[in-house]
Formats: sequence, structure tokens, C-alpha cells
Amino acid sequence: IENLLLDKNNQFYLYDLLGILKSSFLDKIFIQPDYEECISVYEAVKFSNSINAILHMHCFCWNL
Repeated sequence: IENLLLDKNNQFYLYDLLGILKSSFLDKIFIQPDYEECISVYEAVKFSNSINAILHMHCFCWNL
């Protein structure tokens, strides 16, 4: 990893740096919600359809 970050020709430098930061700090700033806190996917889709929104399904707890 150190070599990748020190390589001035690394075209993926920012991506590699972001990956390191996320892996080091994500658990300190993100708390996985409990299923009781999440609406069901069915309710999310229903609401999304009612306002003509586009859902990104990776953002949901899969509380079916």
C-alpha cells in the first residue's frame, strides 16, 4: 500500500487513498442501524414510486 501511495504515476492514487481512509475510519463514524430503525424495502419502494424518485438499493437495511 505504501508503494502505491508513493508512486507519482499511480493513476488510481485518490481511489487508493480513499480506500485506506475508509477502511481506517469508517467504523469510527458509521453506526450500522438496527433493523427496528429501518423501514422495509417495500415501504421505501412504495414511497419512492409515490414521488417518482430513483432508489439506490445498497443504501437500505434489508428489513423485509
